[in-house]
Amino acid sequence: KCAMNADNWFRIYPDEHEIIATDMFELINAKPGDYVFDWGSGCGTKLRYLEGKFNASGLGIDISPTGVKWASRHSRKSTFCWADGTNLTWLPSDYFDHAVSFGALGYLYVSRDVYGEDMLCNIVSELIRVTKDQGYVYLGGMLKVPPRAYYKECIHQLQKRWGPLSRRMYTEWDLHTKYLRTVKHDGKIYKLRVAQRYWGPGKNYLNVKPSQVYSAVVQLLNKNI
Repeated sequence: KCAMNADNWFRIYPDEHEIIATDMFELINAKPGDYVFDWGSGCGTKLRYLEGKFNASGLGIDISPTGVKWASRHSRKSTFCWADGTNLTWLPSDYFDHAVSFGALGYLYVSRDVYGEDMLCNIVSELIRVTKDQGYVYLGGMLKVPPRAYYKECIHQLQKRWGPLSRRMYTEWDLHTKYLRTVKHDGKIYKLRVAQRYWGPGKNYLNVKPSQVYSAVVQLLNKNI
Protein backbone atom coordinates (compact mmCIF):
# COMPACT_ATOMS: atom_id res chain seq x y z
CA LYS A 1 0.00 0.00 0.00
CA CYS A 2 2.97 2.33 -0.41
CA ALA A 3 1.32 4.31 -3.20
CA MET A 4 -1.47 5.28 -0.78
CA ASN A 5 1.13 6.78 1.55
CA ALA A 6 -0.16 4.29 4.09
CA ASP A 7 2.89 2.10 4.64
CA ASN A 8 2.18 -1.55 5.44
CA TRP A 9 -0.44 -0.42 7.97
CA PHE A 10 -3.00 0.15 5.25
CA ARG A 11 -5.72 1.38 7.61
CA ILE A 12 -3.63 4.13 9.11
CA TYR A 13 -4.20 7.39 7.27
CA PRO A 14 -1.37 9.74 6.30
CA ASP A 15 -2.29 12.25 9.04
CA GLU A 16 -2.18 9.42 11.58
CA HIS A 17 1.24 8.32 10.35
CA GLU A 18 2.42 11.89 10.80
CA ILE A 19 1.10 12.07 14.36
CA ILE A 20 2.62 8.72 15.32
CA ALA A 21 5.97 9.61 13.74
CA THR A 22 6.05 13.10 15.23
CA ASP A 23 5.29 11.87 18.74
CA MET A 24 7.80 9.03 18.37
CA PHE A 25 10.67 11.27 17.27
CA GLU A 26 9.82 13.96 19.83
CA LEU A 27 9.84 11.30 22.54
CA ILE A 28 13.38 10.23 21.66
CA ASN A 29 14.53 13.86 21.33
CA ALA A 30 15.45 13.60 17.65
CA LYS A 31 17.48 16.59 16.52
CA PRO A 32 18.64 18.01 13.16
CA GLY A 33 21.47 15.96 11.78
CA ASP A 34 20.63 12.83 13.75
CA TYR A 35 21.03 9.46 12.03
CA VAL A 36 18.35 6.93 13.05
CA PHE A 37 18.05 3.19 12.42
CA ASP A 38 14.55 1.90 11.57
CA TRP A 39 14.02 -1.86 11.97
CA GLY A 40 11.13 -2.92 9.74
CA SER A 41 10.90 0.36 7.85
CA GLY A 42 8.14 -0.73 5.44
CA CYS A 43 7.57 1.98 2.85
CA GLY A 44 9.86 4.40 4.67
CA THR A 45 7.02 6.54 6.01
CA LYS A 46 8.52 7.23 9.44
CA LEU A 47 11.94 8.21 8.11
CA ARG A 48 10.36 10.53 5.53
CA TYR A 49 8.67 12.39 8.37
CA LEU A 50 11.99 12.42 10.20
CA GLU A 51 13.54 14.11 7.17
CA GLY A 52 10.78 16.64 6.71
CA LYS A 53 10.03 17.61 10.30
CA PHE A 54 13.32 17.11 12.10
CA ASN A 55 15.89 17.66 9.33
CA ALA A 56 17.41 14.29 10.18
CA SER A 57 17.80 11.03 8.26
CA GLY A 58 18.30 7.34 8.77
CA LEU A 59 18.84 3.82 7.56
CA GLY A 60 15.81 1.57 7.24
CA ILE A 61 15.76 -2.19 6.67
CA ASP A 62 12.81 -4.36 5.70
CA ILE A 63 12.14 -7.86 4.42
CA SER A 64 9.83 -6.53 1.68
CA PRO A 65 11.72 -5.65 -1.52
CA THR A 66 8.70 -3.71 -2.78
CA GLY A 67 8.65 -1.52 0.31
CA VAL A 68 12.39 -0.94 0.17
CA LYS A 69 12.23 0.05 -3.49
CA TRP A 70 9.38 2.50 -2.85
CA ALA A 71 11.11 4.00 0.19
CA SER A 72 14.36 4.49 -1.73
CA ARG A 73 12.56 6.29 -4.56
CA HIS A 74 10.57 8.63 -2.34
CA SER A 75 13.05 9.60 0.39
CA ARG A 76 15.47 12.49 0.00
CA LYS A 77 18.24 11.68 2.46
CA SER A 78 17.62 8.27 4.05
CA THR A 79 18.91 4.91 2.86
CA PHE A 80 16.89 1.69 2.71
CA CYS A 81 18.10 -1.89 2.45
CA TRP A 82 16.40 -5.20 1.82
CA ALA A 83 17.69 -7.25 4.73
CA ASP A 84 16.92 -10.03 7.17
CA GLY A 85 16.19 -8.25 10.42
CA THR A 86 17.26 -11.24 12.51
CA ASN A 87 20.90 -10.67 11.54
CA LEU A 88 22.31 -7.22 12.28
CA THR A 89 25.94 -8.24 12.69
CA TRP A 90 26.87 -6.26 9.56
CA LEU A 91 25.94 -2.98 11.24
CA PRO A 92 28.71 -1.11 13.11
CA SER A 93 28.44 -0.57 16.86
CA ASP A 94 27.67 2.87 18.33
CA TYR A 95 26.77 4.20 14.89
CA PHE A 96 23.23 5.57 15.16
CA ASP A 97 21.94 8.34 17.38
CA HIS A 98 18.74 6.35 17.97
CA ALA A 99 17.03 3.15 16.83
CA VAL A 100 13.28 2.75 16.28
CA SER A 101 10.80 0.12 15.25
CA PHE A 102 7.04 0.49 14.93
CA GLY A 103 4.64 -2.44 14.70
CA ALA A 104 7.27 -4.90 13.49
CA LEU A 105 9.26 -6.46 16.34
CA GLY A 106 6.23 -8.22 17.77
CA TYR A 107 6.28 -10.63 14.84
CA LEU A 108 9.47 -12.17 16.20
CA TYR A 109 7.57 -13.07 19.36
CA VAL A 110 4.55 -14.35 17.44
CA SER A 111 6.94 -16.52 15.38
CA ARG A 112 9.02 -17.70 18.33
CA ASP A 113 8.37 -21.31 17.32
CA VAL A 114 10.50 -20.51 14.27
CA TYR A 115 13.03 -18.04 15.70
CA GLY A 116 13.19 -19.20 19.30
CA GLU A 117 12.07 -17.52 22.52
CA ASP A 118 15.21 -15.37 22.79
CA MET A 119 15.33 -13.93 19.27
CA LEU A 120 13.31 -10.82 20.08
CA CYS A 121 15.46 -9.96 23.10
CA ASN A 122 18.58 -10.64 21.04
CA ILE A 123 17.43 -8.09 18.45
CA VAL A 124 16.71 -5.54 21.16
CA SER A 125 20.28 -6.12 22.33
CA GLU A 126 21.51 -5.53 18.79
CA LEU A 127 19.53 -2.29 18.57
CA ILE A 128 21.25 -1.16 21.74
CA ARG A 129 24.63 -2.22 20.33
CA VAL A 130 24.30 -0.07 17.21
CA THR A 131 23.00 2.95 19.15
CA LYS A 132 25.29 5.54 20.71
CA ASP A 133 25.43 6.13 24.45
CA GLN A 134 22.60 8.41 25.68
CA GLY A 135 20.59 7.45 22.61
CA TYR A 136 17.11 5.96 22.61
CA VAL A 137 15.71 2.66 21.38
CA TYR A 138 12.00 2.98 20.59
CA LEU A 139 10.05 -0.29 20.46
CA GLY A 140 6.64 0.81 19.27
CA GLY A 141 3.20 -0.42 18.31
CA MET A 142 3.13 -3.73 20.17
CA LEU A 143 -0.26 -5.33 19.57
CA LYS A 144 -0.46 -6.79 23.10
CA VAL A 145 2.34 -9.22 22.22
CA PRO A 146 4.87 -9.77 23.49
CA PRO A 147 3.56 -9.39 27.04
CA ARG A 148 5.01 -6.36 28.78
CA ALA A 149 6.66 -8.70 31.26
CA TYR A 150 8.79 -10.08 28.40
CA TYR A 151 10.30 -6.65 27.67
CA LYS A 152 10.75 -5.86 31.34
CA GLU A 153 12.73 -9.05 31.89
CA CYS A 154 14.63 -8.65 28.62
CA ILE A 155 15.75 -5.11 29.41
CA HIS A 156 16.60 -6.12 32.98
CA GLN A 157 18.90 -8.84 31.63
CA LEU A 158 20.43 -6.56 28.99
CA GLN A 159 21.63 -4.13 31.65
CA LYS A 160 24.18 -6.76 32.65
CA ARG A 161 25.68 -6.48 29.16
CA TRP A 162 25.16 -2.83 28.26
CA GLY A 163 25.02 -0.97 31.57
CA PRO A 164 22.13 1.03 33.03
CA LEU A 165 19.06 1.41 30.85
CA SER A 166 16.07 3.64 31.47
CA ARG A 167 12.77 1.98 30.48
CA ARG A 168 9.39 3.63 30.06
CA MET A 169 6.22 2.07 28.70
CA TYR A 170 3.24 3.86 27.19
CA THR A 171 -0.03 2.69 25.73
CA GLU A 172 -0.63 3.96 22.21
CA TRP A 173 -3.83 5.43 23.63
CA ASP A 174 -1.81 7.65 25.98
CA LEU A 175 0.99 8.66 23.63
CA HIS A 176 -1.07 11.01 21.47
CA THR A 177 -3.06 12.85 24.14
CA LYS A 178 -2.93 16.21 22.38
CA TYR A 179 -4.93 14.96 19.40
CA LEU A 180 -8.61 14.39 20.10
CA ARG A 181 -11.55 13.81 17.79
CA THR A 182 -15.24 13.33 18.62
CA VAL A 183 -16.67 10.15 17.10
CA LYS A 184 -20.24 8.83 17.30
CA HIS A 185 -20.50 5.04 17.49
CA ASP A 186 -23.63 3.01 18.25
CA GLY A 187 -25.37 6.11 19.52
CA LYS A 188 -22.56 7.02 21.92
CA ILE A 189 -20.05 9.85 21.73
CA TYR A 190 -16.36 9.00 22.11
CA LYS A 191 -13.32 11.23 22.41
CA LEU A 192 -10.76 9.40 20.32
CA ARG A 193 -7.15 10.18 19.68
CA VAL A 194 -6.79 11.17 16.05
CA ALA A 195 -4.01 8.64 15.66
CA GLN A 196 -6.24 5.90 17.09
CA ARG A 197 -8.99 5.94 14.45
CA TYR A 198 -7.77 2.54 13.36
CA TRP A 199 -8.39 1.10 16.83
CA GLY A 200 -11.89 2.57 17.06
CA PRO A 201 -14.08 2.46 20.17
CA GLY A 202 -13.97 -1.00 21.73
CA LYS A 203 -12.90 -3.75 19.36
CA ASN A 204 -11.46 -3.17 15.91
CA TYR A 205 -10.29 -5.12 12.92
CA LEU A 206 -7.20 -6.16 14.87
CA ASN A 207 -9.35 -7.27 17.83
CA VAL A 208 -7.02 -5.36 20.13
CA LYS A 209 -8.13 -2.77 22.67
CA PRO A 210 -6.20 0.54 22.56
CA SER A 211 -5.07 0.03 26.14
CA GLN A 212 -3.35 -3.22 25.09
CA VAL A 213 -1.22 -1.60 22.39
CA TYR A 214 1.97 -0.26 23.90
CA SER A 215 5.43 1.08 23.20
CA ALA A 216 8.62 0.69 25.20
CA VAL A 217 11.20 3.47 25.20
CA VAL A 218 14.72 2.60 26.35
CA GLN A 219 17.52 5.09 26.90
CA LEU A 220 21.19 4.12 27.16
CA LEU A 221 22.48 5.91 30.26
CA ASN A 222 26.12 4.86 30.50
CA LYS A 223 26.74 2.29 27.83
CA ASN A 224 29.37 -0.38 28.29
CA ILE A 225 31.55 -0.44 25.18
